[in-house]
Amino acid sequence: MTWSETSRLRPKASGTTVKVPGDGLLISIDGPAGSGKSTLATSLGKRLGLDVLDTGAMYRAAALLVIQHGIDATYTSTSDEKVSSLIRGCSIEVGGEVLLDGIDVTSAIRTQEVDMAVSGIAAIPDVRLELVARQRSWIDAHNGGVVEGRDIGTVVAPDADLKVFLVASDEVRIARRAAERGMPADSSLSGVVQGLIGRDRMDSARQVGALPDAVRMRTLEREDNVLIVDSTSAPAATVLDTVVAKMKEMRLIDAV
Repeated sequence: MTWSETSRLRPKASGTTVKVPGDGLLISIDGPAGSGKSTLATSLGKRLGLDVLDTGAMYRAAALLVIQHGIDATYTSTSDEKVSSLIRGCSIEVGGEVLLDGIDVTSAIRTQEVDMAVSGIAAIPDVRLELVARQRSWIDAHNGGVVEGRDIGTVVAPDADLKVFLVASDEVRIARRAAERGMPADSSLSGVVQGLIGRDRMDSARQVGALPDAVRMRTLEREDNVLIVDSTSAPAATVLDTVVAKMKEMRLIDAV
């Protein structure tokens, strides 16, 4: 049996509101950078009383570790085993803060240097196997939760109760990422574009855990437990309400 078959034997949430993570709800949120994953995951977790895991922070912490050890994180093809071994031996904790081997790296993983390195690290199959295993362990330990990333609903937890896929225009995503980095809104000629668009291309093309492209999205949309939301012009509160409405429609929750 697969992990999915043996680990997700949980009851659906019941009652007027979900208060305890142990109710077993698992919501996956996937999408490219700047699509609003973290905002939605945080707000949905608070509204439902569920724990939240940002898997992107795990890959960023791994990329930072590689950088700290002086390995060329942009071109890792000749040092995959070295990188994989390094990551297998490290401790990564993601919660209110991100800890790498016990050290707070919450701010350090949100830099342009890490932006440029993370896709190369995330594309190494053994790295993905290691971190996906840790992500599944987190899901089991928390008996569900809200998990955000780029391959949660397709690879990490394909049996999630609800699989949300966020999309947004490149222009809006670039503006959001620039704002996160404290850059001017017209940073279209800066490294923001190179990092964001380049990472999307790499993540969509990798052999393991690829970010779903438009063709894959159309296939996924046929599944009853899939919700695709375009956040280009939708306020965060509207996106949240859309997801909650879908959960009510699916009878995952009664009222929140």
